Amino acid sequence: PSLVTNLTHIELLRRLLLTYHPRAQVAGLTGQSWLKALDEGMQGEPFSKGAGQVLVQGPYQKSLNDDLTPLYELCVLKLQQVQAGEHHV
Repeated sequence: PSLVTNLTHIELLRRLLLTYHPRAQVAGLTGQSWLKALDEGMQGEPFSKGAGQVLVQGPYQKSLNDDLTPLYELCVLKLQQVQAGEHHV
């Protein structure tokens, strides 16, 4: 998956969470707070301590050489969780 594909999933993830939770609770989350919110309801801490860290670190890198497949898969898993009604934030 390309970075553009991953960014699309990230935006979809944010929009889905905004659909299920009050805007004031989700819209202002950034950095580690956003990652911790994404971790809720998931096994381990895959956003704040795993593949999801690139969401916070990536924008500050000149180039992103990492394989983004784990991030893509993590975003898809979270999207499925939210759509299945297992949404937590």
